[in-house]
Amino acid sequence: MNKMMIAVAFIMVFGTTVVMAQADEPVVSPSRLETSHAYMYKHTEMKRIGMEAVIAELDDLGLDTTELSSILSEAVTLRDSLESAVPANNWTTYAATVDQLKALYSQFKERSHDLISTIDCGNDIDCIIEPQIRLRIREAEQGNATYLQSLNSTASQLRINHLTAVYDKWVSTAQNLIDRAEERGMNVSALQVGLDTIVSARSGFVANITDAVASNGFFTIGAVVSETRQQFNEVRREFRTEVVNRIQQARENAQAEIQSRNTIRERANQSSTAETIENEQQSEGEDSLDDSANNSVNGQQQNNEVNGGMGS
Repeated sequence: MNKMMIAVAFIMVFGTTVVMAQADEPVVSPSRLETSHAYMYKHTEMKRIGMEAVIAELDDLGLDTTELSSILSEAVTLRDSLESAVPANNWTTYAATVDQLKALYSQFKERSHDLISTIDCGNDIDCIIEPQIRLRIREAEQGNATYLQSLNSTASQLRINHLTAVYDKWVSTAQNLIDRAEERGMNVSALQVGLDTIVSARSGFVANITDAVASNGFFTIGAVVSETRQQFNEVRREFRTEVVNRIQQARENAQAEIQSRNTIRERANQSSTAETIENEQQSEGEDSLDDSANNSVNGQQQNNEVNGGMGS
């Protein structure tokens, strides 16, 4: 009975692990949305800087940029409203607002082209507007390089904090499950080794990613995150496989225990039934002997009565 209860408990405890491992990332601080917003903010600031550069260039050409300025103002206001969806972790509202922003950016681009198409360069071969605008945008971005890099560093650090928080949350949950299983008498040494490997991978990740942020290596950060997460996921898959195998073994043990108990119960029932039949047969035999004896006695009495009658 104890073995079966331990097996069932193991299934209940580690069944949660498989669900957890297959589910989305847990909600941690900083949240995934907060991290995404930091990168989105940097992207929208680059858009703002570029749009301002376009407006400045078209102003220099004597074009009416009132509508473009209005679109830019609306885009900045809409971008700032994204902030309200972050604390509530409201991805639906956030995504809908981003779609509206994209529509405004497309509208700005279309209206810019419309304005540029109104310019009549005549025979002026130096009148090449779009390359001049692109150059103006690059110069604006270079002039704001330090600011944009600071936004990128902030976003990267949030990304590090988020990923390590996810790792720590997952490790903490897995460790808790292992501890609970061990309390129920399970051998969890193999699972503990797998989890310790995950912890080591996380530590290496933090060191590598911190170096990448310190060197402002944007592409290095992405490479480190990608490589380390791949290693982490490989170990986690091995961990999950071990858990699944143990769950399967626990189920088989539980089923074998149940089958064994059912077999013993059936044999006991069969033995009890056979004993009952034997007792009934024996009782019937005794009753038959009693009837025979009674008949014999009654017959003798009748004979005596008959003989007595004849004698008189």
